[in-house]
Amino acid sequence: MDDKLKQLYELYSRNGLIKTTDFNTFSSANESQRKQLYDLGRKNGLFNTTDYNTFSTAFSPVKKKVLRDCLLNLREKVLHRLQ
Repeated sequence: MDDKLKQLYELYSRNGLIKTTDFNTFSSANESQRKQLYDLGRKNGLFNTTDYNTFSTAFSPVKKKVLRDCLLNLREKVLHRLQ
């Protein structure tokens, strides 16, 4: 779990901006939803100097790819040991 994204989720949750959204749904937001989340945070004073590009790095697909690659590597090692 990405710490930046978790902290962002908790910030929105603590401020009552997301009440029924769980972390998995939040972390899976598409580009349009991310923009809406950013605008909602700006409107409610969560950030004043953070631009959208900086905000969106918390959702970085690069980190998800690294995690996926690690899991695939682990899977290969387990399968190799089972043979």
